[in-house]
Amino acid sequence: MVNNTIIIDEQDQLEEQQEQLKLQESSNEKATKTKLRSKEIGFNYFFIVGKKEDGSESRVGIKTILEAIYNNYSTNKGSSTFEKLVYEYNGEFVRLGDISVDNLGYYHLVFDRLIDYHLPVKTTLHGKSDVITILDNEYVGHQVSVLYDTNKKVLMIQRNRDSLSPTALGGVIRTWMEEFDVEEETSLQVIMDKTAKRRGKEKTQFRKMSVRTTGEAAKHILEKVTGKNDSNNEIRYVEITIASQPIKKSHIPEDVSDSILERYIDSSDVEKFHIHGKDDEDSRVEKIDLLDQKLESYLKFTFGKEKHLNPISVFSEMVNEYEKMKSKI
Repeated sequence: MVNNTIIIDEQDQLEEQQEQLKLQESSNEKATKTKLRSKEIGFNYFFIVGKKEDGSESRVGIKTILEAIYNNYSTNKGSSTFEKLVYEYNGEFVRLGDISVDNLGYYHLVFDRLIDYHLPVKTTLHGKSDVITILDNEYVGHQVSVLYDTNKKVLMIQRNRDSLSPTALGGVIRTWMEEFDVEEETSLQVIMDKTAKRRGKEKTQFRKMSVRTTGEAAKHILEKVTGKNDSNNEIRYVEITIASQPIKKSHIPEDVSDSILERYIDSSDVEKFHIHGKDDEDSRVEKIDLLDQKLESYLKFTFGKEKHLNPISVFSEMVNEYEKMKSKI
């Protein structure tokens, strides 16, 4: 009887230890998960457009320029005297941190926007905030990745709030043109999404719709609102916005959204038509400019212990996305 009791006690202790171990593992897993942060990053697509003396414009490629820069970096960046390319734009420094070519022939350019003012602060949740200090020859760098397709002459540019803007990148490219004796005046031209109107029509639920009308369409709305049919041509436009309740599953009634789409989507009197729509109840809300939509992508990245995006990982996802999107260009 004593022996049986001892065996039972040992089993209970073992089961309790195993349960505690499971709880500890679960707690550790939750703690690990809470440290992960996800962020959705946007990407836009651009052509480099050159303007000739006669005013005509055409798409310009920069393959020869990038080949020369890539050869310089790959040959010399291991040297202690190697200096990366640095440019000045609007009083700030822009550095080409790295350049590489993948097996598909896509160039990967990593640009750093170097900041030595308006520095971030470091703090704890309830502690004192201290501005990050840097030396006179140091900068805080904000990285952005750029994919360049030499065949289609397309740039896919990562969009970050504090990183290099497409306008600044256009300035760097103009500098390249001057250095390589290209006479054309160049600028970046955003690529438009030709599928925007079709995708907008295919949405099944709408959270928000904004329409700006001019001409007879504006007069018609004014007449409905004011009861007057004479605006004396003093009104340039009328803009209306319809939004659903701020509840997850709420949406504009289907008969209302269908009526607005049917009435205004192909009207010559409409100069703005923005929608926030969903493919179905469980999909994310997509913002679409039905008249002037830029081709764009949004990719979700997870921040782990390193707390910053690895440009190599970013570029890998950019390549996958670009392969899906390039048929639209």
